[in-house]
Order: sequence, then C-alpha cells, then structure tokens
Amino acid sequence: MQGRGFQHLQICPGESHAPHLLQQQHRIKGRFPYSDPEDRITGEPTAKSDVYALGIIVLQLLTGRPPSGLAAEVHQAVLGGTLSSILDQTAGDWPPMVASRLAQFGLCCSKTKARDRLELAPEVLRELEQLLAPEARPVPSFFLCPIRQVPLPAPSDFLSAAIFVAGL
Repeated sequence: MQGRGFQHLQICPGESHAPHLLQQQHRIKGRFPYSDPEDRITGEPTAKSDVYALGIIVLQLLTGRPPSGLAAEVHQAVLGGTLSSILDQTAGDWPPMVASRLAQFGLCCSKTKARDRLELAPEVLRELEQLLAPEARPVPSFFLCPIRQVPLPAPSDFLSAAIFVAGL
C-alpha cells in the first residue's frame, strides 16, 4: 500500500493478548509528530507522506531530540553554522561532512509542502546510496595508466605492473 506507511500504524485496540499486531489506520487522529502536515489537512496520505516521516526520523537519529519542531530547529542550526551543537553526542563522534549531509537529507525530506520534498524513488534512494557510499576521491593522473585510463597497481609489485601495462 503505497503512501500508507510509518505514521499510520498503531497497536490494535482491545488486543491485549497480541499487542505486537499492527493495524492500518485510514484516518489520522491527533497530531502525531511524524505525520505529514498536508495529511493533517487533507487526510489523504501519499508516498511523500512517508518521505516526510523518514526525514523526521533521520533528524531525530542525528540529534537525539524529540520530533516535534525538530525540522525547524535543525534548519536554524544549519543556517547559523551551529549544527554540531545539536548533534546527539551519545551516538559517537559525527564527522562534520556526514552530519551536514544527513541534516540536509533530513531537511529535504521533511519540508512542509509535499511538492518541495524529494520523490521516494529515485531521489530518496539515490541520496541514501550516496550517503552510504565512501567518499570518492579522484585518482591523480600520474596513477592512471595512460592507455587504459584506470588506476595502476602498486609500484611495489613490478611484475604485476608490467603485465598490467602490457594488457596481458
């Protein structure tokens, strides 16, 4: 069921013998902090509703703070250059570049208007893949084979280097 995700699952009421069962709710009740602000008005969740919830969850994992008002708080910290002051220190050391990229991702997902958010596929998927990928560092040109334009093997292995260059 596309568009009916994180924010619409609840423990089944009256099921004391099976509290682990979840039931899909079609009406949004209350002001659940992960629910899309536009869903609160229209009552119609979309795939972008799940993107919103994901953004809030990412920001919460990054900061360790409650979800209500979190996007605005992170946005102010990013603008003010104080993101490091609101990071969850109990989660370990956040490399500044990783924290910044996660904050930007969370903010892009949790924009108030659905039309301003990332698309679930392919944008969210692509962003997550880039966040998980190790930083790509360009190989200096003097480490590239001039013919094949691929990195040369380590110079300590002269035989392998000769075979590599010869293309054998």
